[in-house]
Amino acid sequence: MTRITPADIEAAIASEFYFTAGDTIAPPVSKMVDRFLGWKLPQDFYPDCFVGFDRDAAQANQSWPSGTNLLHAGQAKEMFEHAIGKPEVPQSLGMLTFCVLVLRNGHRVVGINYGPVDPALFSAEMAREQAREDAIRQVWPLLGYELRTKLAAPVEGVLGDVRIVPAAGAMPTSSPVAEAAQTRCQADQTWCESARTSTIMAATSAQSAVGNAREAAASARDAIGSVLAAKQWKPRIGDQVMVKGYIANGTDEHAGLITRVHGAGEGAFANVTAFPDLQSPKIFSSIPVYSSRAAADADIPGATRRRDGFAYLLDKE
Repeated sequence: MTRITPADIEAAIASEFYFTAGDTIAPPVSKMVDRFLGWKLPQDFYPDCFVGFDRDAAQANQSWPSGTNLLHAGQAKEMFEHAIGKPEVPQSLGMLTFCVLVLRNGHRVVGINYGPVDPALFSAEMAREQAREDAIRQVWPLLGYELRTKLAAPVEGVLGDVRIVPAAGAMPTSSPVAEAAQTRCQADQTWCESARTSTIMAATSAQSAVGNAREAAASARDAIGSVLAAKQWKPRIGDQVMVKGYIANGTDEHAGLITRVHGAGEGAFANVTAFPDLQSPKIFSSIPVYSSRAAADADIPGATRRRDGFAYLLDKE
């Protein structure tokens, strides 16, 4: 393998988890209720306060009670709300979405989506999708580094056990084949010279193959370096961009200015203020930004992210 593909990225992910900042303050009670209702009561369960329970009948019928035999869903919800309280969660924290990707080697990466400026535009599904894309962008350089390390390793085993014999009678005797060759050399000098010449030619050809393999590895490392450089590019606050696809006003491209940056790499999310003709400035939150229009067109995996539009840097003279 000489390049990383989106399929390689997906294959490197062992599991993924999503939550919002609001969940850390007030855990989602609905999930707690579901787990409680399906929880089998412990074997040493002994109700009191005049609550009856026929243990022998339950064991004989192999029907052990669970949480749903104590409370229905509405009652369980009231119980958990009483237990954890009802902390006030700012609306903005409910839109701050995290995606945690656990890779197969145990490493973790965290993607973040800050949500839109206007809460009315918030979509939990879109927030999770964009948080995952932010995490995926962090996996690319990790796999790229791993691949580059493999390609930089020395090429071994190409020459095998080929040995160059310096003179007649000096054949190695480390194997039955070598001993037989030495015996024939002593009896047939012409054959010995021919065998030596063939061995030298094979060794030279093998050394040439090693050189070609190393050149191919160097070319691959250079290509990976170019990919990594693109991943390390980062938009900056104050960069002038063209905003495409968000405003229908004669043309769908309008000049804009980056006001906040949320990530790095082609397609990184940023807040952009656009200046459409004959309209007041428009503020867009978390839209993908590219170093050029060509870079945006080349980002095939990010097509979903660009479905509403994107921005790209103006060419600098």
